[in-house]
Amino acid sequence: MQGLSELLLARPGLDDTSRRDADRIHRECLRMADLIADMLRLSELEQSADSGDNRTTFDLHAVVDESLAELNARRSVMLVTIVAEQGSAPRGPGSQMLVGADGQLTGTIGGGQVERQSELLALSLLKERRSQMQHFALTQAGADSLGMACGGDVTVLFQFISPEDTLWQSVLETALAQLTAAQPGWLILRTDGSAPALLDGEGMALLGSSGTAPLSKRCVLTETDFSLPLPIGERAVIFGAGHIARALVPL
Repeated sequence: MQGLSELLLARPGLDDTSRRDADRIHRECLRMADLIADMLRLSELEQSADSGDNRTTFDLHAVVDESLAELNARRSVMLVTIVAEQGSAPRGPGSQMLVGADGQLTGTIGGGQVERQSELLALSLLKERRSQMQHFALTQAGADSLGMACGGDVTVLFQFISPEDTLWQSVLETALAQLTAAQPGWLILRTDGSAPALLDGEGMALLGSSGTAPLSKRCVLTETDFSLPLPIGERAVIFGAGHIARALVPL
């Protein structure tokens, strides 16, 4: 409509009544464009307030499903999870990827050198059959720098999971059932790589012990635990709306 009104206003010989109508339509289109821009900014602020990090997007269902497939094939995996960040980083806490003996299987923790170095470390830890916490500086200088320009830091938990670990098998199977049924809960990882836990929507332990991490809609890290809420939010699929869809989704 904005483009059509501009064409009409540029047309020579347009009578006064038509020009006034076209001008009014043009002004309303500009006002609507400003309103949509304001809605987009408000949406971004609300998403940031609700999640604590609008860059933290991950498909836990895919990670869990692939983990079970590997364990059922009697292959160990390394669950790689960002548990903390400071400053600017491509992904925030809760972002995950799964690494097997041949490399990355699914998921992402942001790409670039942080993901590549994490994959290499995961492969090394898989051979050693152990878990580890690792700090990465996403800067271009410093002893632990990865040569990235983000400017922040991330802490990554590398969780070794063996096919012989029946608790992990049960946790993953139950988590997959909860995700499929859209039931809330939390996956609790231990910072020392010890036994995990799975909690229901009331915070009661389904498997393992609940630990010390406070339960929240956001990921929470304590000295001993990392709590990851199961992402089961409703999904709206909007076709043909273009950039306006970003403003419609929160509504």
